[in-house]
Amino acid sequence: MHDEIFHLPGIDRVCIFHIPKNAGTSLVTAVRNCYPHNYVRAKRGFSSHEALLEDLTDPGYGDKLGHIRNPASGFTGTELVIGHLNYGIHRRLGGRTLYVAFLREPVSRLQSLYQNYRRSRPNRLTVNGKLLSFVDFYTHLSNQERVDVYNEQAKILTGRFLHDDPTCMVSSPPGLSEEATSNLESGIFFTGLYERFEESIEILKALLGLPRLQVGHHNQGGYTFDRTGLAKADRKMLLRLNVPDHLAYLAAKSRFDRLSEYVGSLADRDALAEQVGDWIRETAGTNPVPPMPIPASRPLDPAAAEVSGGTLDRGHPTAEH
Repeated sequence: MHDEIFHLPGIDRVCIFHIPKNAGTSLVTAVRNCYPHNYVRAKRGFSSHEALLEDLTDPGYGDKLGHIRNPASGFTGTELVIGHLNYGIHRRLGGRTLYVAFLREPVSRLQSLYQNYRRSRPNRLTVNGKLLSFVDFYTHLSNQERVDVYNEQAKILTGRFLHDDPTCMVSSPPGLSEEATSNLESGIFFTGLYERFEESIEILKALLGLPRLQVGHHNQGGYTFDRTGLAKADRKMLLRLNVPDHLAYLAAKSRFDRLSEYVGSLADRDALAEQVGDWIRETAGTNPVPPMPIPASRPLDPAAAEVSGGTLDRGHPTAEH
């Protein structure tokens, strides 16, 4: 455990979404262990904003899990709030917020969720005494179950994954794709990728000046996916049911590819934190902090490319307009 207090000038809190099956447990553990004085756990954020606020502002809650500190307490650090959050909680908390999200390719995420059920809740996968296959399970989902698992990433990015919100009861509410993509472009400062988790953490550390952030174990589960065994038709079917998640992921991946290329071209990554500080001051009237524009990078040195993530996939349309 460390004693240093993290302070990002001009920012009251960094809110990190724990989206289920997107390496959230690894993130929670890393933040809690490396920045215990700043760490605030958001536990009931999928119930309602009110339930979350009740937890985060209750001093008794803080005895075990950390709580939003009263300014009168004299705490001058930046709170690192991580857990089951929805976009929009900044409107209830006051102060200035910087959002961080990690997204995952949606079919891979559904495979991981299936394996989680198979390990911990096999009754959800059993029909007439028979264990359903991955594809059969998602084909047999009830309407309510589809609401719970389809497009969960896009719903969290738009503040719609709340059990007291009627739009949460729709698998793909109207406008979900557009709103999720818009928030990625204008309201979520950094979006990492599950598939490039370690690289995402390194870039996040450089951007925010979080040198102590170390992920000792990336909780990827004790199983592997048979990606080659999933028929193209089944994959297309699942993507059709998760269009908002798919489009959000493509937008995030496009921006991350360009950010990775830019970071890989820098001779000194410490300069990133200075650029972020300038950007926070420049956008002082905006809450939450929008993502920082990505400067055009110099030609990427092959050795730097290998360190920063290897070959870049530029096959997707840009996320910024």
